[in-house]
Amino acid sequence: MGRRGSASGWLVLLAALLAASLVPSCAAAEVKTSPTEWSMSLSLPLPSGVTGAESLAFDARGQGPYTSVSDGRVLKWGGGVIGWTTFAHHANYRKFPMCTMPVAPSQDTEGLCGRPLGLAFHRKSGDLYIADAYKGLMRVGPDDGEAEVLATSADGIPFNFVNSIDIDQDTDDVYFTDSSVTYPRRFNTERKGQLWLGSVELDYIGLVAWRRIFFPFALQINDGARVE
Repeated sequence: MGRRGSASGWLVLLAALLAASLVPSCAAAEVKTSPTEWSMSLSLPLPSGVTGAESLAFDARGQGPYTSVSDGRVLKWGGGVIGWTTFAHHANYRKFPMCTMPVAPSQDTEGLCGRPLGLAFHRKSGDLYIADAYKGLMRVGPDDGEAEVLATSADGIPFNFVNSIDIDQDTDDVYFTDSSVTYPRRFNTERKGQLWLGSVELDYIGLVAWRRIFFPFALQINDGARVE
């Protein structure tokens, strides 16, 4: 009898616990949800004839986005009334008519006109640093215009496919990738790349990793100043 009574007691306790677990708690009942308003998303179509957007960046004032596109330009979004305007480009973009009035696919002219990819702002100066697949590492001031070519090689090694870039805002170090050690962007079938480190004044550029990176593409510096 003692064992049977004890077993019955355990069954009653188990049933009570099960019933309690099925009753919604007050805390759970107080959770409020709302549907996601996808209708609030905004589409920013690029100008006719160009493709991208390869990279996006906002300046220190929160203006933008800025984006790099296939005809060699960096564009700036000025709002719904202004739309996209040209912010920066390589010198060749204004020099050769085929860049501004293309008669061939951009893949055929990007080696001449440039193909900007990665973008990163240096907040202290307002300068925009541009990783161009063909023209190398470039920089343009906050007032826009023709971008200055800062480097096309380092340590005797030419850049073939400058791709991604980021800046450590605390140390002013500039990190950028060269996605191929042999081939340019259009003909690239290789998967060996390099990670480079320089300064915003480009008084030095040095290799961080050489031929050990499988197609280095996206680059980001986290809050702990680690490169990812």
